[in-house]
Amino acid sequence: MAHSSSSDNPQLSPDIIESIIDFVAQNSARNWNGSLGKDILNCALVNQTFRHRAQFHIFEAVYIRHEPKYRIERLQNLKDLIKTNPDISLSVQQLFLECRGLEYAWIGEDPTFLNIMESITGNGRPLRKLTLEADEYIDDGYGTMRIPDFQPLLERFFRPFILPFITTLVLDRLENVPIEVIAGCPQLVDLELLHVELVETSEGAVTFHSRPALKRLATRLTTPIDILEKALDLSRLDTYEICRDGLPDLRSEQRIIDAAGASLHVLKIYSLNTECKPVSHSSSTIHVSDHVILVNEEIQSFNGSCSLDNSVRLHTLDMETNIPEDNLLSVLSTIETIPAQNSLRTFSVSCNFGIQEACGPEAILAADWHRFCSEILRITQGESFSLSIKLHYVYSGDSSDEQDNEDLEIEDIDINDRCASTVSRLRSEKLSKPTNLPTCTFDISHTAYRRTSDD
Repeated sequence: MAHSSSSDNPQLSPDIIESIIDFVAQNSARNWNGSLGKDILNCALVNQTFRHRAQFHIFEAVYIRHEPKYRIERLQNLKDLIKTNPDISLSVQQLFLECRGLEYAWIGEDPTFLNIMESITGNGRPLRKLTLEADEYIDDGYGTMRIPDFQPLLERFFRPFILPFITTLVLDRLENVPIEVIAGCPQLVDLELLHVELVETSEGAVTFHSRPALKRLATRLTTPIDILEKALDLSRLDTYEICRDGLPDLRSEQRIIDAAGASLHVLKIYSLNTECKPVSHSSSTIHVSDHVILVNEEIQSFNGSCSLDNSVRLHTLDMETNIPEDNLLSVLSTIETIPAQNSLRTFSVSCNFGIQEACGPEAILAADWHRFCSEILRITQGESFSLSIKLHYVYSGDSSDEQDNEDLEIEDIDINDRCASTVSRLRSEKLSKPTNLPTCTFDISHTAYRRTSDD
């Protein structure tokens, strides 16, 4: 019997194995409970070397977002796994907690959960990211959860396990959150506050001597924004993302921009009221690309702009405008404050039209594109520049039961043809000067969505 030599079964180096596992993990999306899927699990079954790296990715992020009964089971299973294989606790870098059924007390009281936290943070590789959010099923995901007494969570969970270690914090739809939850994180560099109410301690205003030096900040429906100035060192803020939903202007956000000054490189101002989500083919809603646009009939008119005269190192700017309500005015008022000597190299504008006021695709042509082009030419001054314009058109149509699918498809095709024609005219008649510059990279695209009775 012939024996195989080592050359017949070449051994992979540890670096190659890690690269393989890392590639599989990066291309595996986590599901609602954090699982990466069977591909990475299969990698863990190859051999001991594969298992070690695969285990890191499997347990890198721990999700606790179950109903009470299943949460208890999930926590006990995780505790048993760590007891059997303590190396699992070395892998945990991110923790996602969802308060299903508005239950939150377990975070500071459940002995099994607290035992897991001791295992995770007592090994020299502390947590780096915490996401704490209200039940996503409350009020279609927009409801908030008020925590009347935050002190037990602060004392038993945040102070021992979170504040000293994390670099990234995400708070989503929570009220009555003490500012210490943010200001008490000396390593914090990345902060997301999504529909969060911040409060100072009952002792009154607090002076923070060692404030976290943020590099990225994202805010949506967060109050009061002003308190962040006291709690955070914003002089090194690199990226600021503002969700403008519910905002009549950007006065409070302007203070953040000013505090960041020359450190700000990326500014994004956007809205979630025009976010798209897929719907199934079995739905009675039939329209372009099987997408439905979320239209809030009570959207406030947004006329806010911000001043960028101190943001001399701003490299990337993303903005939105509603047509015909705002008609580029907030965008124009903002870019007119950019100094002649600037660092802007990437500018993206999303134009939403038909959202609040019904109009045809051609309405986009009535905006002040001449003034827009003049500002682009002033800002670029012959430097390399990337300009992107995205048009999102919402239209109404008769989608009653009497109208068959073929009629709807014909109408959708007609609308898309009109949009394509409008884009062509916009490019040739309104945007020719900046787009013909040899130093300008230009991209323009459009999408059209049917407004249905379900919206």
